Amino acid sequence: MEYPKRKNPRLPEFAYSEGTYYFITVCTKDRARTLGRVTEKGKTDLTAAGKSAECGLLSLGEHYPGAQVHVYVIMPDHVHFILSLGCGDDPSTPCRTTLARVMSGWKAGVSREAKFPLWQRSYYDHVIRNRQDFQEIWKYIENNPRQWILDGKG
Repeated sequence: MEYPKRKNPRLPEFAYSEGTYYFITVCTKDRARTLGRVTEKGKTDLTAAGKSAECGLLSLGEHYPGAQVHVYVIMPDHVHFILSLGCGDDPSTPCRTTLARVMSGWKAGVSREAKFPLWQRSYYDHVIRNRQDFQEIWKYIENNPRQWILDGKG
């Protein structure tokens, strides 16, 4: 069976190891609601898999020097977060951490701990281009659980 060719979602000519900010969205396999449930108060009550995803996000900087998660939300079937990658204080030091490496390691670690393939293939990323973009995305992430309820997905 031949699979359709996937469009490359990455920006051409962009070095994904540069010290910049990314808006990341990762969906669960088949959009299964395996990470938790959104409560009536607009908070996510996490499952064991959701807690593992959260723990992995919070420890990314320990595993990938220069990686930092600034804000995140774990929803029943997806995760949104803002991630920055930096190369340290010395600009002559080459970056060894790439977005692809961080995402691959995080997704594999969470799936390994869950003991089943948790994520759909790939992920969505958006290079945050300016402060306004950063602020709008931050607000979107914070409001995501409340919007889930308003959309009747609860």
